[in-house]
Order: sequence, then structure tokens, then C-alpha cells
Amino acid sequence: MPLRERVIAQNDRAYESLTTARGFRDKATRLQTVRVAGDRERERQAEREAQDKIISKGSRVVDFAFGPGVIVGVFLKSYRVQFDRGYTHARDKTYVRLEVR
Repeated sequence: MPLRERVIAQNDRAYESLTTARGFRDKATRLQTVRVAGDRERERQAEREAQDKIISKGSRVVDFAFGPGVIVGVFLKSYRVQFDRGYTHARDKTYVRLEVR
């Protein structure tokens, strides 16, 4: 095998090794950012507890989907809201925010 062919083959092997290493590096990065089942639910529960400190029965709130309303009931994970549009609906505590006037 002539020298030129050997050098080209050596470069090809080196390139394949670099590509493999890049793949392993990307996989390691993805594995570092894995979320465990239940992480988001713990975050949402913390948000609910924070909401309970500022929102109570009779508070004016704004729901991102249904608009403004008044809290008529407080439950473990949700509020029952009487919306200004005339209907009452239970909404998750993380979906409503205190109305700013």
C-alpha cells in the first residue's frame, strides 16, 4: 500500500474516532439533563402552595384561558372560580393569577 493511501486511511480512521467521540459527548450531555418522573409535579405543588398564601375565597383572579373571575371555593389542587362571563369552573391553582388593579 503506497504512503498516500495509508495517510488517507489513517485520516479516515481519525475522523471516525472524532465523530464517535462527539456522539458520546452529546449523549452524556443529554443524560445530564434528564428529568425524573415527578419533578414537574413537585414544582407545580410548590406553585400551588405559594398561590394559597396570596389567594383565598373572594379574591379576584385572572385565568389565562377564561379571563377574570372571583374565587368561590378553595380545594387541594384547584380553585372554583365564578368567571365574569357567567359560568363557574374548577381550575388548577397554577392556571390563575391574582388580578392586579
